[in-house]
Amino acid sequence: MAVAVAFILGNRPPIGLLVVAIAAAILSSPFRIPLPVLGNVSIAFVFVFAALILLGAPAAVLTAAVAGASASLFRKGPRPPAYRVLFNMADLAVSAALAAGVFRVAGGTPGLLDPGAEWLAVVLGAGAFFLANSLLVAGVVSLTDDVPFLRNWRTNFLWTGPAYVAGAFLGAGLIMGIQHFGLLALGLSVPLLYVLYFSLKLYAERVREERRHGKQVADLYLSIIEALALAIDA
Repeated sequence: MAVAVAFILGNRPPIGLLVVAIAAAILSSPFRIPLPVLGNVSIAFVFVFAALILLGAPAAVLTAAVAGASASLFRKGPRPPAYRVLFNMADLAVSAALAAGVFRVAGGTPGLLDPGAEWLAVVLGAGAFFLANSLLVAGVVSLTDDVPFLRNWRTNFLWTGPAYVAGAFLGAGLIMGIQHFGLLALGLSVPLLYVLYFSLKLYAERVREERRHGKQVADLYLSIIEALALAIDA
């Protein structure tokens, strides 16, 4: 629905650039960092946000939906059920639509990027995408696993916020590269995407390790309390 609304209300983007954006999102979607509970952060977001800046809301929404489907289907192990694939597509499409709206309200204009005048729109658009995406996923996890929503979001999703901002700025940098070097900038962006992916992967592993250590400390503390209780009972 979000894709249809975006194409009806927005200006249809050039087909050639749209195909390039979708292809880049599909190729990059397997490179994702698992979250502690459910879901992941994919570097395909870079190309979704680049499509938002250069081509506008319709292209960003469609690219996000396709990226959600490819990230769900092109993965190791068994494929997820159809309802999860559809949720991933809808979640990313709605997030992209909201981000595009905030980008426009904040002064951003689809097309050539003016970094001096539109940097705030880029940041706010990335923040809108992050909030929409993380809150939707956290809400589903809280409903299905019966965990407090705010605690779940703060613990498992809040730390991913910087990744969205970094991805948005990398997408903006990609657009500036396209403005100067054409589509050759896609190839030049590969080393930066590599650095972003492994930086986020290391950060996610550190977060998981800290949570694992915290659980071990809590288990140790609980065992000490239980031992003291047994000693008192004795």
